[in-house]
Amino acid sequence: MNWIADRLRKQTDSKESGPQSVQRGYDSEARRLWSRFVQGFERDLDAYRQQKGNADLQRVSEFGCRVSNPAANTAVTVAADMSDQTIRYAYEPLAKATAVPEDDS
Repeated sequence: MNWIADRLRKQTDSKESGPQSVQRGYDSEARRLWSRFVQGFERDLDAYRQQKGNADLQRVSEFGCRVSNPAANTAVTVAADMSDQTIRYAYEPLAKATAVPEDDS
């Protein structure tokens, strides 16, 4: 997400300056981009459901959501860590016999 910080620096250079205004700009941009990210998931899930797929999205925190697919017996929790400027995916099986990608952390 370094491109976000770069974009914010350029915007704030032409406006007000100072650490508080930069942080406010970053927080605002981070919320806006996370919202767009989740909206993209929602659009994808709507398209999947139109093809008779079954999946759900739940918002679990301000910067986290969970997508589950009962037919595939899998779910993924997606969380943005704004301080680290990362997005993490944690897969989980919905059934004991289901394999999912392992967490590398």
